[in-house]
Amino acid sequence: MKRLHRASTLVIWAAIVACVAGAGSVFAAMSMPAITGISVSWELGEEDGIDRFAAGSGATIGWSFIVTEPLYISALGFYDSGNNGLGASHYIGLWDQNGILQVSQIIPAGSGTNRIGDYRYVDIIPFQIEPNQVWTIGATVPIALDDQMDLLSNGDVDLYPFYNVLEGNFAIDPRFILISSALEYPDLDGLGTSPPGHLNFPQIISSSNLTGHFFAPNLVFIVPEPSGLGSLVFATIVFLTRRQSMKYASPSAKA
Repeated sequence: MKRLHRASTLVIWAAIVACVAGAGSVFAAMSMPAITGISVSWELGEEDGIDRFAAGSGATIGWSFIVTEPLYISALGFYDSGNNGLGASHYIGLWDQNGILQVSQIIPAGSGTNRIGDYRYVDIIPFQIEPNQVWTIGATVPIALDDQMDLLSNGDVDLYPFYNVLEGNFAIDPRFILISSALEYPDLDGLGTSPPGHLNFPQIISSSNLTGHFFAPNLVFIVPEPSGLGSLVFATIVFLTRRQSMKYASPSAKA
C-alpha cells in the first residue's frame, strides 16, 4: 500500500515538473495592441482643426489611460502612415501617474521593425502596469505634423493621428479606458529640428481635447492565458491529487 501511495505521488510530481518545464508551450501569451484600429482623414483642411507647424526637438504628444486588469507592456510603437516604414526615428515613453518615466525606447526610421496594423513597434522588456492609476504614453514628433506635404520631399517626415481623426474612427481594446486623447508637451520651432528629439512628459491637455486624438504612439500588451494543454495537465493533477487523498485517507477522516 505504501509503495502504491509513493508511486502515485511520483506520478503527480512528474506531471507538475512536466507542466513547469514546458511552460512555454503549455501556456500561450496573447499579444495585441491597445489601439486596435484607426482611420485618419488626411484630406481634412486647416479649417477642420489641423494645425500646420514644424515642431522643435522637445515636442511630445500622446494620450493617457487606465487599465481594467494587470497587463504586461511588451512593445512600444509609432504610427506608420503609409505602412511602408517610418521617415524618421522617434522616442516613445510610458509614464506613471506621478509623471515618472517608467519605460522608453527609440523606434528607428525605416521598415525594419515589426508592423501590426498601422503601427510599427520595438520590443521592450515586459513591464507590468496595474489598474487604479493613470498611465501616459507619449512620442516625440520633431520636424512636422499633419499634412505638411511641402516638407515630405526630404523623406524624414512622418504623418500621424493628430487633429485628423474623426470621433468614432478609432477603436481601443476594452481593457483600456481612455482618460485623455490629446496630451502634449509643445515645443514650436518654425524650422523644425532633427529626430528623434527629446522625450518630455506630455501632461498638458490640449485646448482642442474634444476634437484631437494624439494617437501617434501605441503599445502592445500581453495577456497570459493557459492553452488547452495547460488546462488538461492542470485538471489531471487536480484529479490525481483528489483521488490519492480519498484513497489513502485515514478511517477517522472518512468518517
